Amino acid sequence: MNTTTLPKSEELSRLEQAVNEGRGTPALLRRIERLERKHQNAALGRLVKMLQTWEFRDGVLHTARLRDSTKHLADCLGDPQWATVQVLDLGWNKLKVLADTSDLLASMPLLHTLTLGRAPMPALPCPRITKLTVDDEPIALIAERFPGLRVLELVHTSEPTELWQHPFLFRLESLSVGELVFTKDIVRLGGRYSGSEVRCLEQGPVLRRFEVPEEALLDEGRCWDLQELFEAARRKGAEVVLLPEAEPREVRRPWRYERWH
Repeated sequence: MNTTTLPKSEELSRLEQAVNEGRGTPALLRRIERLERKHQNAALGRLVKMLQTWEFRDGVLHTARLRDSTKHLADCLGDPQWATVQVLDLGWNKLKVLADTSDLLASMPLLHTLTLGRAPMPALPCPRITKLTVDDEPIALIAERFPGLRVLELVHTSEPTELWQHPFLFRLESLSVGELVFTKDIVRLGGRYSGSEVRCLEQGPVLRRFEVPEEALLDEGRCWDLQELFEAARRKGAEVVLLPEAEPREVRRPWRYERWH
């Protein structure tokens, strides 16, 4: 059943009207939340057992993340609910129930953002996908299966030399490798630095800036670990730039500026 054809209960419609008229209370809002969840569960039908999280927009399923255990996924490939999904996360299980993800992705004509994780690569090209997150796949295979990509996020890469030599890479608007986010000649450090990013920097292109969020230096133990990453960035020609925190902390840990110069 399509979510747009599933009518809301009279109680849910009445409570939403009360909120629109300014008569909402905390208890009323909690009741609405429970009713909406019940409404969505009914709308999802058999898919509710497949999904860990989901989001509805304008009455239809927009975002979906599969559960780690999806034994009956193959039985739901033709479900009409998939037709409205625009953002899909297959999780980080290997989806052994599917030898190929092509049929699942083909059932989502609006899909543009995909977290493939460790699931099988689709056997057929998916030109609609513009943003992809994947564990570690050869760049040549990614370019073949996802020719319309604009944003690529690799959890890690075992072949940084091969990665940087492929021409497809330079058509992207953004490339993430681990915690490094490359945008043209600027690279930014994201979250927790793992140590594998140094090889990627060393094999990559000449850089203009290496941006480091201030909170990366405020975390205990991070400064010394980041030294080799800073040095690798400078060898590629980058100026190391410290970015201020979006929201200042109440308690800051001191750090010694002279350790980096």
